[in-house]
Amino acid sequence: MRLKAIMAMVLTLSVMMTMFPIAISESGVTKAYVTPEGKVVLENPLIKVVFNASIGARVESWIVKATGVELSFQEWGAGPPWTWYRGILANRIASLLDANGWFDGWPSEIGSSAFSYEILGTDGVTAKVKFSCTCSHPYIAGLKVDKIVTIYDTSQILDAVYELTNTGTTTISSPEGKGLFLTVQSTTNFMATDVYAEWMLEGTIYRQEPYVGGQFMGNVQWAYVINPSMGYVVGMTRCIGNVDRLWLEVQPSGHSDVEFVFEPFILQPGESIVYKFSVYGGPTPIPVTIPATIDIDPNTLNLKSNGEFVTAYIELPTCYYNVADIDLATVSLDGIPAVTDPTYGFVTDPNSYLMDHDGDGILERMVKFGRATVRTYLTGLPDYEEAPKFYDITLTVTGKLLNGTPFEGSDTITVLKK
Repeated sequence: MRLKAIMAMVLTLSVMMTMFPIAISESGVTKAYVTPEGKVVLENPLIKVVFNASIGARVESWIVKATGVELSFQEWGAGPPWTWYRGILANRIASLLDANGWFDGWPSEIGSSAFSYEILGTDGVTAKVKFSCTCSHPYIAGLKVDKIVTIYDTSQILDAVYELTNTGTTTISSPEGKGLFLTVQSTTNFMATDVYAEWMLEGTIYRQEPYVGGQFMGNVQWAYVINPSMGYVVGMTRCIGNVDRLWLEVQPSGHSDVEFVFEPFILQPGESIVYKFSVYGGPTPIPVTIPATIDIDPNTLNLKSNGEFVTAYIELPTCYYNVADIDLATVSLDGIPAVTDPTYGFVTDPNSYLMDHDGDGILERMVKFGRATVRTYLTGLPDYEEAPKFYDITLTVTGKLLNGTPFEGSDTITVLKK
Protein backbone atom coordinates (compact mmCIF):
# COMPACT_ATOMS: atom_id res chain seq x y z
CA MET A 1 0.00 0.00 0.00
CA ARG A 2 1.34 3.43 -0.86
CA LEU A 3 1.09 5.09 2.53
CA LYS A 4 1.73 8.81 2.87
CA ALA A 5 2.57 9.07 -0.81
CA ILE A 6 3.31 12.46 -2.25
CA MET A 7 0.57 14.02 -4.35
CA ALA A 8 1.42 14.10 -8.03
CA MET A 9 2.67 17.48 -9.16
CA VAL A 10 0.68 19.15 -11.92
CA LEU A 11 2.66 19.84 -15.08
CA THR A 12 1.09 22.69 -16.96
CA LEU A 13 1.36 22.10 -20.69
CA SER A 14 0.47 24.11 -23.72
CA VAL A 15 0.84 24.02 -27.49
CA MET A 16 -1.64 22.75 -29.96
CA MET A 17 -3.12 19.60 -28.49
CA THR A 18 -3.25 16.90 -31.14
CA MET A 19 -1.11 18.95 -33.53
CA PHE A 20 1.78 19.55 -31.15
CA PRO A 21 1.60 17.37 -28.02
CA ILE A 22 4.33 18.29 -25.57
CA ALA A 23 7.69 16.59 -25.44
CA ILE A 24 8.92 15.83 -21.97
CA SER A 25 12.04 14.38 -20.40
CA GLU A 26 13.02 12.80 -17.13
CA SER A 27 12.39 14.82 -14.00
CA GLY A 28 15.29 16.91 -12.74
CA VAL A 29 16.26 20.01 -10.83
CA THR A 30 14.14 23.03 -11.65
CA LYS A 31 15.24 26.32 -10.11
CA ALA A 32 15.03 30.09 -10.10
CA TYR A 33 18.04 32.23 -9.34
CA VAL A 34 19.70 35.59 -10.01
CA THR A 35 23.02 35.88 -11.83
CA PRO A 36 25.84 38.19 -10.67
CA GLU A 37 24.78 40.52 -13.51
CA GLY A 38 21.28 40.79 -12.05
CA LYS A 39 19.52 38.61 -14.62
CA VAL A 40 16.69 36.40 -13.35
CA VAL A 41 16.86 32.80 -14.56
CA LEU A 42 14.26 30.04 -14.61
CA GLU A 43 15.86 26.73 -15.50
CA ASN A 44 14.83 23.10 -15.77
CA PRO A 45 16.49 20.09 -17.44
CA LEU A 46 15.08 21.13 -20.82
CA ILE A 47 15.26 24.93 -21.08
CA LYS A 48 17.06 27.89 -19.58
CA VAL A 49 15.03 31.12 -19.65
CA VAL A 50 16.75 34.42 -18.81
CA PHE A 51 14.75 37.53 -17.90
CA ASN A 52 16.06 41.07 -18.00
CA ALA A 53 14.16 42.70 -15.12
CA SER A 54 15.78 46.07 -15.83
CA ILE A 55 14.26 46.21 -19.34
CA GLY A 56 10.60 45.23 -19.16
CA ALA A 57 11.13 41.85 -17.47
CA ARG A 58 11.22 40.31 -20.93
CA VAL A 59 12.87 37.03 -21.90
CA GLU A 60 16.14 37.94 -23.53
CA SER A 61 17.31 34.35 -23.84
CA TRP A 62 15.49 31.03 -24.22
CA ILE A 63 17.97 28.19 -24.61
CA VAL A 64 17.05 24.61 -25.52
CA LYS A 65 19.62 22.87 -23.34
CA ALA A 66 19.91 19.62 -25.31
CA THR A 67 21.16 21.43 -28.40
CA GLY A 68 22.14 24.91 -27.20
CA VAL A 69 19.72 26.49 -29.69
CA GLU A 70 18.65 30.06 -28.84
CA LEU A 71 14.97 30.73 -29.55
CA SER A 72 14.62 34.37 -28.43
CA PHE A 73 15.63 37.11 -30.84
CA GLN A 74 16.68 40.49 -29.46
CA GLU A 75 15.93 43.72 -31.27
CA TRP A 76 15.26 47.27 -30.18
CA GLY A 77 13.69 50.32 -31.77
CA ALA A 78 13.36 53.97 -30.85
CA GLY A 79 9.93 55.26 -29.89
CA PRO A 80 9.92 58.28 -27.59
CA PRO A 81 9.85 58.56 -24.71
CA TRP A 82 10.98 54.92 -24.37
CA THR A 83 13.11 52.50 -26.28
CA TRP A 84 11.22 49.43 -27.45
CA TYR A 85 12.90 46.09 -26.89
CA ARG A 86 11.78 42.90 -28.57
CA GLY A 87 12.18 39.38 -27.26
CA ILE A 88 9.94 36.70 -25.82
CA LEU A 89 7.28 38.12 -23.47
CA ALA A 90 7.94 41.69 -24.52
CA ASN A 91 4.99 43.91 -23.57
CA ARG A 92 3.32 47.18 -24.45
CA ILE A 93 0.30 49.15 -23.38
CA ALA A 94 -1.26 50.64 -26.51
CA SER A 95 -4.15 53.02 -27.08
CA LEU A 96 -6.74 53.35 -29.84
CA LEU A 97 -6.48 56.12 -32.40
CA ASP A 98 -9.71 55.64 -34.30
CA ALA A 99 -12.52 53.20 -35.03
CA ASN A 100 -10.20 51.16 -37.25
CA GLY A 101 -8.27 50.11 -34.21
CA TRP A 102 -4.87 51.54 -35.13
CA PHE A 103 -2.59 52.44 -32.29
CA ASP A 104 -1.88 55.96 -31.11
CA GLY A 105 1.82 55.88 -30.36
CA TRP A 106 3.28 53.34 -28.01
CA PRO A 107 3.03 54.21 -24.35
CA SER A 108 5.17 51.13 -23.87
CA GLU A 109 6.54 52.00 -20.49
CA ILE A 110 6.16 48.45 -19.27
CA GLY A 111 8.28 47.30 -22.21
CA SER A 112 11.34 49.23 -21.08
CA SER A 113 10.91 49.98 -17.38
CA ALA A 114 12.83 48.37 -14.55
CA PHE A 115 10.80 45.75 -12.70
CA SER A 116 11.39 44.56 -9.19
CA TYR A 117 11.43 40.81 -8.75
CA GLU A 118 10.79 38.18 -6.10
CA ILE A 119 11.47 34.46 -6.30
CA LEU A 120 8.21 32.95 -5.06
CA GLY A 121 9.26 29.34 -5.01
CA THR A 122 11.80 26.86 -6.29
CA ASP A 123 11.45 23.29 -5.06
CA GLY A 124 13.21 21.28 -7.75
CA VAL A 125 9.91 20.56 -9.51
CA THR A 126 8.56 24.05 -10.21
CA ALA A 127 10.12 27.50 -10.14
CA LYS A 128 8.16 30.75 -9.94
CA VAL A 129 9.12 34.44 -10.05
CA LYS A 130 7.06 37.60 -9.67
CA PHE A 131 8.01 40.82 -11.51
CA SER A 132 6.36 44.15 -10.63
CA CYS A 133 6.40 47.78 -11.70
CA THR A 134 4.12 50.82 -11.42
CA CYS A 135 3.75 53.06 -14.47
CA SER A 136 3.95 56.84 -14.66
CA HIS A 137 2.96 57.64 -18.27
CA PRO A 138 -0.05 60.03 -18.25
CA TYR A 139 -2.29 57.44 -19.94
CA ILE A 140 -1.46 54.77 -17.40
CA ALA A 141 -0.22 56.60 -14.31
CA GLY A 142 -0.71 54.38 -11.27
CA LEU A 143 -1.07 51.20 -13.33
CA LYS A 144 0.66 48.43 -11.37
CA VAL A 145 1.82 45.49 -13.47
CA ASP A 146 2.51 42.14 -11.80
CA LYS A 147 3.89 39.34 -13.95
CA ILE A 148 4.14 35.88 -12.38
CA VAL A 149 6.01 33.32 -14.47
CA THR A 150 6.39 29.61 -13.75
CA ILE A 151 8.26 26.69 -15.30
CA TYR A 152 7.97 22.98 -14.54
CA ASP A 153 10.59 20.27 -14.39
CA THR A 154 9.52 18.20 -17.41
CA SER A 155 8.24 20.57 -20.08
CA GLN A 156 9.31 23.41 -22.35
CA ILE A 157 6.43 25.55 -21.13
CA LEU A 158 6.48 28.87 -19.34
CA ASP A 159 3.18 29.88 -17.75
CA ALA A 160 2.51 33.59 -17.32
CA VAL A 161 -0.12 35.37 -15.25
CA TYR A 162 -0.38 39.14 -15.62
CA GLU A 163 -2.41 41.28 -13.23
CA LEU A 164 -2.97 44.96 -14.03
CA THR A 165 -4.23 47.06 -11.12
CA ASN A 166 -5.21 50.71 -10.99
CA THR A 167 -3.51 51.93 -7.82
CA GLY A 168 -4.25 55.57 -8.63
CA THR A 169 -7.21 57.85 -8.01
CA THR A 170 -8.39 58.37 -11.60
CA THR A 171 -9.71 56.14 -14.36
CA ILE A 172 -7.09 54.48 -16.56
CA SER A 173 -8.16 54.61 -20.20
CA SER A 174 -7.02 55.85 -23.59
CA PRO A 175 -7.19 59.58 -24.40
CA GLU A 176 -10.25 58.81 -26.53
CA GLY A 177 -11.88 56.86 -23.70
CA LYS A 178 -11.96 53.71 -25.83
CA GLY A 179 -9.75 51.64 -23.60
CA LEU A 180 -6.16 50.46 -23.65
CA PHE A 181 -4.62 47.26 -24.98
CA LEU A 182 -2.13 44.97 -23.33
CA THR A 183 0.06 43.39 -25.99
CA VAL A 184 2.33 40.39 -25.53
CA GLN A 185 4.94 39.78 -28.20
CA SER A 186 7.35 36.89 -28.71
CA THR A 187 10.04 37.45 -31.32
CA THR A 188 11.73 34.21 -32.32
CA ASN A 189 15.20 33.50 -33.57
CA PHE A 190 13.69 32.07 -36.77
CA MET A 191 14.20 33.75 -40.11
CA ALA A 192 10.74 34.37 -41.57
CA THR A 193 11.79 32.75 -44.84
CA ASP A 194 12.25 29.44 -43.02
CA VAL A 195 8.99 29.20 -41.09
CA TYR A 196 5.25 28.88 -41.42
CA ALA A 197 2.57 29.98 -38.98
CA GLU A 198 -0.51 28.29 -37.60
CA TRP A 199 -3.15 29.77 -35.33
CA MET A 200 -6.67 29.19 -34.08
CA LEU A 201 -9.09 32.09 -34.45
CA GLU A 202 -12.74 31.80 -33.37
CA GLY A 203 -12.40 28.00 -33.35
CA THR A 204 -10.93 27.68 -36.87
CA ILE A 205 -7.31 26.67 -37.52
CA TYR A 206 -5.42 28.73 -40.11
CA ARG A 207 -2.04 28.17 -41.72
CA GLN A 208 0.20 30.67 -43.49
CA GLU A 209 2.96 29.36 -45.71
CA PRO A 210 5.06 31.13 -46.78
CA TYR A 211 5.13 33.30 -43.69
CA VAL A 212 4.38 36.91 -44.61
CA GLY A 213 2.61 38.15 -41.48
CA GLY A 214 -0.50 40.28 -41.14
CA GLN A 215 -3.21 41.38 -38.75
CA PHE A 216 -6.05 38.99 -37.95
CA MET A 217 -9.06 40.28 -36.04
CA GLY A 218 -10.94 38.14 -33.53
CA ASN A 219 -10.46 36.05 -30.42
CA VAL A 220 -7.33 33.94 -30.90
CA GLN A 221 -6.79 30.78 -28.86
CA TRP A 222 -3.20 30.10 -29.89
CA ALA A 223 -0.59 31.06 -32.47
CA TYR A 224 2.75 29.46 -33.30
CA VAL A 225 5.59 29.75 -35.77
CA ILE A 226 7.19 26.48 -36.80
CA ASN A 227 10.64 25.99 -38.29
CA PRO A 228 10.47 22.56 -39.93
CA SER A 229 14.14 22.43 -40.94
CA MET A 230 15.26 23.08 -37.35
CA GLY A 231 12.40 21.09 -35.83
CA TYR A 232 11.42 23.83 -33.38
CA VAL A 233 8.21 25.58 -32.41
CA VAL A 234 7.71 28.91 -30.64
CA GLY A 235 4.36 30.44 -29.80
CA MET A 236 1.69 31.28 -27.27
CA THR A 237 -1.63 29.97 -26.03
CA ARG A 238 -4.01 32.18 -24.07
CA CYS A 239 -6.11 30.96 -21.16
CA ILE A 240 -7.70 33.92 -19.40
CA GLY A 241 -8.40 37.19 -21.24
CA ASN A 242 -9.79 37.46 -24.74
CA VAL A 243 -7.46 38.33 -27.60
CA ASP A 244 -8.79 41.17 -29.75
CA ARG A 245 -6.41 40.56 -32.65
CA LEU A 246 -3.31 38.68 -33.67
CA TRP A 247 -0.28 40.26 -35.28
CA LEU A 248 2.10 38.02 -37.21
CA GLU A 249 5.05 40.18 -38.14
CA VAL A 250 8.24 39.88 -40.12
CA GLN A 251 10.83 42.11 -38.45
CA PRO A 252 13.24 44.25 -40.49
CA SER A 253 15.96 41.80 -39.50
CA GLY A 254 13.99 39.06 -41.22
CA HIS A 255 13.02 37.36 -37.98
CA SER A 256 9.45 36.48 -37.09
CA ASP A 257 7.16 37.10 -34.17
CA VAL A 258 3.73 36.46 -32.71
CA GLU A 259 1.86 39.21 -30.89
CA PHE A 260 -1.36 38.90 -28.93
CA VAL A 261 -3.36 42.11 -28.55
CA PHE A 262 -5.85 41.60 -25.75
CA GLU A 263 -9.26 43.25 -25.65
CA PRO A 264 -9.26 46.91 -24.59
CA PHE A 265 -9.64 47.62 -20.90
CA ILE A 266 -10.70 50.53 -18.72
CA LEU A 267 -9.80 50.38 -15.04
CA GLN A 268 -11.43 52.40 -12.31
CA PRO A 269 -9.40 53.10 -9.15
CA GLY A 270 -8.86 49.86 -7.26
CA GLU A 271 -9.92 47.63 -10.16
CA SER A 272 -7.78 44.84 -11.60
CA ILE A 273 -7.75 42.66 -14.69
CA VAL A 274 -5.99 39.30 -15.04
CA TYR A 275 -4.53 37.63 -18.12
CA LYS A 276 -3.15 34.09 -18.26
CA PHE A 277 -1.30 32.45 -21.12
CA SER A 278 1.66 30.23 -21.84
CA VAL A 279 4.70 30.24 -24.08
CA TYR A 280 6.11 27.11 -25.62
CA GLY A 281 9.64 27.07 -26.98
CA GLY A 282 11.24 23.79 -27.91
CA PRO A 283 11.42 20.89 -30.32
CA THR A 284 8.46 19.79 -32.35
CA PRO A 285 6.98 17.56 -29.63
CA ILE A 286 6.01 13.92 -29.40
CA PRO A 287 2.81 12.52 -27.86
CA VAL A 288 2.76 12.05 -24.09
CA THR A 289 0.27 11.39 -21.34
CA ILE A 290 -1.43 14.58 -20.15
CA PRO A 291 -0.75 15.14 -16.45
CA ALA A 292 -4.02 16.02 -14.71
CA THR A 293 -4.88 17.61 -11.38
CA ILE A 294 -7.11 15.31 -9.35
CA ASP A 295 -9.16 16.25 -6.29
CA ILE A 296 -10.86 13.28 -4.63
CA ASP A 297 -13.83 13.92 -2.38
CA PRO A 298 -14.19 13.09 0.46
CA ASN A 299 -10.70 14.01 1.64
CA THR A 300 -11.20 11.54 4.50
CA LEU A 301 -12.93 8.37 3.39
CA ASN A 302 -14.76 6.64 6.24
CA LEU A 303 -15.06 3.00 5.29
CA LYS A 304 -17.98 2.63 7.73
CA SER A 305 -20.00 5.20 5.79
CA ASN A 306 -22.84 4.02 3.62
CA GLY A 307 -22.52 6.84 1.09
CA GLU A 308 -23.13 5.95 -2.53
CA PHE A 309 -20.18 7.52 -4.37
CA VAL A 310 -16.59 8.67 -4.23
CA THR A 311 -16.15 11.80 -6.38
CA ALA A 312 -13.12 12.93 -8.37
CA TYR A 313 -12.66 16.34 -10.00
CA ILE A 314 -10.38 16.21 -13.04
CA GLU A 315 -8.60 19.37 -14.18
CA LEU A 316 -6.41 19.30 -17.27
CA PRO A 317 -3.39 21.59 -17.66
CA THR A 318 -4.41 25.24 -17.86
CA CYS A 319 -6.80 25.58 -20.79
CA TYR A 320 -5.09 23.72 -23.60
CA TYR A 321 -7.06 20.54 -23.17
CA ASN A 322 -10.84 20.59 -22.78
CA VAL A 323 -12.27 18.53 -19.92
CA ALA A 324 -15.51 18.35 -21.90
CA ASP A 325 -13.59 16.05 -24.27
CA ILE A 326 -12.93 13.43 -21.59
CA ASP A 327 -14.28 10.02 -22.65
CA LEU A 328 -16.06 8.91 -19.48
CA ALA A 329 -16.02 5.26 -20.54
CA THR A 330 -12.20 5.28 -20.25
CA VAL A 331 -11.96 6.87 -16.78
CA SER A 332 -10.94 4.74 -13.82
CA LEU A 333 -9.70 5.13 -10.25
CA ASP A 334 -6.90 2.63 -9.57
CA GLY A 335 -8.63 0.43 -12.13
CA ILE A 336 -12.16 0.99 -10.80
CA PRO A 337 -14.34 2.23 -13.70
CA ALA A 338 -16.25 5.49 -13.36
CA VAL A 339 -20.03 5.40 -13.10
CA THR A 340 -21.50 5.68 -16.61
CA ASP A 341 -25.18 4.96 -15.90
CA PRO A 342 -27.07 7.53 -18.07
CA THR A 343 -29.89 7.79 -15.55
CA TYR A 344 -27.62 10.00 -13.46
CA GLY A 345 -27.46 13.67 -14.43
CA PHE A 346 -23.76 13.84 -13.53
CA VAL A 347 -23.17 11.37 -16.37
CA THR A 348 -25.21 13.01 -19.14
CA ASP A 349 -25.71 16.69 -18.20
CA PRO A 350 -22.72 19.02 -18.80
CA ASN A 351 -24.26 21.51 -16.38
CA SER A 352 -23.89 18.86 -13.69
CA TYR A 353 -20.44 17.47 -14.48
CA LEU A 354 -18.54 20.57 -15.70
CA MET A 355 -17.67 23.08 -12.98
CA ASP A 356 -14.93 25.24 -11.51
CA HIS A 357 -14.75 23.27 -8.28
CA ASP A 358 -11.59 24.92 -6.92
CA GLY A 359 -12.38 28.45 -8.11
CA ASP A 360 -9.20 28.91 -10.16
CA GLY A 361 -10.97 29.90 -13.37
CA ILE A 362 -10.40 26.52 -15.07
CA LEU A 363 -13.19 23.96 -15.45
CA GLU A 364 -13.04 20.48 -13.96
CA ARG A 365 -14.85 17.34 -15.06
CA MET A 366 -16.63 15.66 -12.15
CA VAL A 367 -16.75 11.86 -12.22
CA LYS A 368 -18.01 9.41 -9.62
CA PHE A 369 -17.07 5.91 -8.55
CA GLY A 370 -19.16 3.42 -6.60
CA ARG A 371 -18.22 3.77 -2.94
CA ALA A 372 -18.84 0.10 -2.22
CA THR A 373 -16.45 -0.88 -5.01
CA VAL A 374 -13.81 1.53 -3.71
CA ARG A 375 -14.28 0.13 -0.19
CA THR A 376 -13.82 -3.44 -1.42
CA TYR A 377 -10.68 -2.42 -3.32
CA LEU A 378 -9.10 -0.65 -0.32
CA THR A 379 -9.86 -3.40 2.19
CA GLY A 380 -8.44 -5.99 -0.19
CA LEU A 381 -5.02 -4.34 -0.52
CA PRO A 382 -2.17 -6.41 0.99
CA ASP A 383 -1.19 -3.85 3.65
CA TYR A 384 -4.69 -2.99 4.80
CA GLU A 385 -4.71 -5.09 7.96
CA GLU A 386 -1.37 -3.70 9.17
CA ALA A 387 -2.30 -0.07 8.47
CA PRO A 388 -3.27 2.21 11.40
CA LYS A 389 -6.86 3.28 11.94
CA PHE A 390 -6.19 6.49 9.99
CA TYR A 391 -3.77 6.29 7.09
CA ASP A 392 -2.97 8.17 3.88
CA ILE A 393 -3.09 6.61 0.45
CA THR A 394 -2.54 7.94 -3.05
CA LEU A 395 -5.15 7.02 -5.66
CA THR A 396 -4.65 7.52 -9.39
CA VAL A 397 -7.25 8.52 -11.97
CA THR A 398 -6.56 7.63 -15.60
CA GLY A 399 -8.51 8.05 -18.81
CA LYS A 400 -8.47 9.33 -22.37
CA LEU A 401 -9.85 12.23 -24.34
CA LEU A 402 -12.20 11.56 -27.21
CA ASN A 403 -9.25 11.79 -29.62
CA GLY A 404 -7.43 9.05 -27.71
CA THR A 405 -4.93 11.25 -25.85
CA PRO A 406 -4.36 9.70 -22.40
CA PHE A 407 -4.29 11.59 -19.10
CA GLU A 408 -3.33 10.63 -15.57
CA GLY A 409 -3.23 12.26 -12.14
CA SER A 410 -3.27 11.38 -8.48
CA ASP A 411 -4.54 12.64 -5.15
CA THR A 412 -3.76 11.63 -1.59
CA ILE A 413 -6.66 11.04 0.79
CA THR A 414 -7.00 9.80 4.37
CA VAL A 415 -8.78 6.52 5.00
CA LEU A 416 -10.61 5.74 8.24
CA LYS A 417 -10.70 1.97 8.62
CA LYS A 418 -13.81 0.01 9.58
